[in-house]
Order: sequence, then C-alpha cells, then structure tokens
Amino acid sequence: MHSFKGNIRVCNVLIPCYPFSMIDLRRLRAFSAWMQTGSVSMAAEHLGLSQPAVSRLLHDLAESLKMGLFVREGRRIVPTSDAIALYNEVDMILAGMTRIDEMSKGLRNDQHRQLQIACTPAAAFGLLPAAMKSFVAEFPDVEISMEMSIPGDLRDWSGLGNFDLALSLMPMAYPDAMIKLLARVEAIAAMPSTHPLAKKQIITRDDLSDQRIILPTRNTPIYAQWQAALRIDKPAHVKNFYTTSAVSACQWAEAGVGVAVIDLFNGVAYGDRLQFRPLMPALMVEYVAMIPKNKRRSVVVDQFMAHLHGAVRTLQDGWDYSQHQTSVD
Repeated sequence: MHSFKGNIRVCNVLIPCYPFSMIDLRRLRAFSAWMQTGSVSMAAEHLGLSQPAVSRLLHDLAESLKMGLFVREGRRIVPTSDAIALYNEVDMILAGMTRIDEMSKGLRNDQHRQLQIACTPAAAFGLLPAAMKSFVAEFPDVEISMEMSIPGDLRDWSGLGNFDLALSLMPMAYPDAMIKLLARVEAIAAMPSTHPLAKKQIITRDDLSDQRIILPTRNTPIYAQWQAALRIDKPAHVKNFYTTSAVSACQWAEAGVGVAVIDLFNGVAYGDRLQFRPLMPALMVEYVAMIPKNKRRSVVVDQFMAHLHGAVRTLQDGWDYSQHQTSVD
C-alpha cells in the first residue's frame, strides 16, 4: 500500500494526511460526542465510557492530527476554532459509517433484499425473463415484483421513486432517472412457416406492400421508426393491427393474422414456433435500464444490472436466423 504524505485543507483548516487506520474511529466518536454535549463528562455518559477514557481519546486525536482542538478554561476544556471547523467533516464521516453499518446489517438480516421493477411489455417478455433466470439462481433470497405498463405511463412513474429499476426501449425522455444502455438490437419480421414471405431471406418494404402488419402501438420506438423508414400506402381493404404486447403480436402472427414486427429479443423468447427474418431497411431499437435519481440505489440493483448485461450477451450470442428459416426455393 502506498502512503501519501502531505497536507489537505478541510474547511480552511490545514491538516496532515495519514492512512485512515491512524485516525481511530473511537477518537472521532468521542470528539463528536464532546462537541454535541459540550462537556467531557456528558460525552462519556453518552458513549458509556469513563471520563478519563474520553479525555485520552480527545488528546490522542489532537496529537494524531497535530492540531489544537481545545483549550483549558478552569476545569473545563472548550473547542478551538479549528475544532469547530473540523466538526462538520467528522460528523459527515460518522454519518456515512452509520449508513454503511445499517446497510450491512440489513443485508445480513435479509432486509433490502427485494427488487421492484417497472417494465414495458417488450422488455418484460424479451429481456427480463433471461436476466431473472440467472439472477434467481445466484440470489434466491431476493423478492422480486414487476409492474408492467406502456412507455407513456412508465415515464410518469420515473419521478415517483416507487420502483428500484425500470426497463424500456428508447428513445424516450426520463428526466428523473439515470439511463443505462443495455443493448442495441434490430427489429425483425415474424410469420408462420406457411406464410409466403417465409421463403424469403430478407423482408423488404415492397414485400410488405400488400400484407397486414402487426405493429407495436403508436407511442413506441419501433412504430416511430416504422413510420419514418417503412411506412407503406396499402390498399384500403388491408388494415394494420396494433398491440402493446409482443406476445400478442407473435400469437397473432402464428394464427395467420399478419406479419408481426418485433425486436430480436422478443423473437428469441417466443422460440421456434415462428419464422423470423431481418427487415430492409433495418430498424434498430435500444434496450435501456432506468434507475431513479430520487431513490437510494441498493446493492440488489447493481447485482441485477450485472445479470441484465449477462442476459444481453446470452440472447445476442445465441441468435441464429438459420434456426428460424424454412428452406428457400
């Protein structure tokens, strides 16, 4: 371990730098109790120590910092201006240590071992189950609850702090949350093996000109990109269908209702009951995790984030169009 020699300025007080172990926490607690109570005897009573023990801790702290922390007035000692300036810093250090102690006790006692997730339908069906599978295997003691809603409602939740983590697709605006990019994946066309387009390797704009398309609803990223890149003027008798649920889109496609446009992760989740093809031009969507800024971030969130990234790698590495294609004539 390297030691740093020099001085730092705290509240305009110049103090020498020491390894943390040299500044005994007992001395800091004694100093804080003395500053709060105004007397050594009351500080000793507060800490459950003898008065000579508190006096010794105060002297040792002053000596280790090489600072004059008190002066004697009769039988009493009173704080110096340096001690008053230092007190705020010591108080913050002790408050931080208290928070660490409370958190560690909570984790040992199975407190804080819960995770509340807000999730859009696409993320709930595609990415979330893969992450939960590996997470629960490692952390079986965590209680997980998930509430699903469409992106517009989720945006309203972001300022309420009633969840630990939210999963959605971008682009969306969430000013009250930290945005963490998880993956950028393509949108794909899904259809049963009996569909005429299942014989094609790539689905183009022209291929879809006379097809009923099953799309996400109008307030979703895929729909916005569809309108910009692949919007098609169809015959009057051919109407598109819209749904907030990727599961419903796949089920409708499997039933022969139309060609579903979903993201790749939802295609992986639905499995081999459908044929999947890339679209041209390509549509890309971004999966993101959102962590509320107005709520203390728990250890469980960081643990779950690691499994989300692992699930992304698993889903992307395991995808192969050839497994979802019929033979092409």
